[in-house]
Amino acid sequence: MSIIEFPSYEEALQSCGEGYDSDDIATVVARKTARSVPLIHKTVTNSDPHAVSALSVLLAQQLKKTGDRTVNVLDIGGACGYSFFVCRSILRDVDMHWCVVETDSMVDKARHYIRGKNISFFASIEEALEHLGGCDLVHMSGVLQFVRSPEHTLDRAVAIGAPIMLLGRIPLFKGRRTFGVQTSRLASNGPGPMPAGLEDREIRYPITYINYDEIMNRVNPFYDSISTLDAPSGNSNLEKEHVPGVSIILHRKASA
Repeated sequence: MSIIEFPSYEEALQSCGEGYDSDDIATVVARKTARSVPLIHKTVTNSDPHAVSALSVLLAQQLKKTGDRTVNVLDIGGACGYSFFVCRSILRDVDMHWCVVETDSMVDKARHYIRGKNISFFASIEEALEHLGGCDLVHMSGVLQFVRSPEHTLDRAVAIGAPIMLLGRIPLFKGRRTFGVQTSRLASNGPGPMPAGLEDREIRYPITYINYDEIMNRVNPFYDSISTLDAPSGNSNLEKEHVPGVSIILHRKASA
């Protein structure tokens, strides 16, 4: 997908209208997810990013050597929880409590359409952590570049102190900080085809490219990288530059 560059985040956002806060996006994603969940075991699921999510959950469980083996997951920007349902279908013997932190619109639609044991939706990290009671995995997939303040979100995620953290589908970008607008079709949001009765249209939302080394410099004092994996679903094109996506699984340092 191609990105249009803007001088600032505010100007990029202004050109997008509602952006990712759109009630239409939330409705499409929620209805798609609700329809797709019962069919997960019958359909071909994209290995990127879901295999990395499942691996991160499994690593978090392995670190719980004694006591309760339930994995508590904080999923920042996890839409309507499709990653939870895919992980549950793969890791059938792993108990998970999964809390998604999303926009007000997405939380509202998710609570209306999504039914599932051990998954909840919240509009703030604080509410989600209080509900979980502890966090074994901070899960962020295709999120960091789309929030208003990526550094603040990353620092908040690091401060939680989870043993495992996934930074999924982030741009492997080596340039200066750049603001842009990503354009896609409404129907391309969420798993599966467009629900009946909804009209497809173009949607736009802001994206911020941060130098990859700057991201890792914020993380490295607290986490070691276990693995960095190609994430083709996170690929993009900024003007004429191809920017590949990568997913990083991180392990909390004992000294942190």
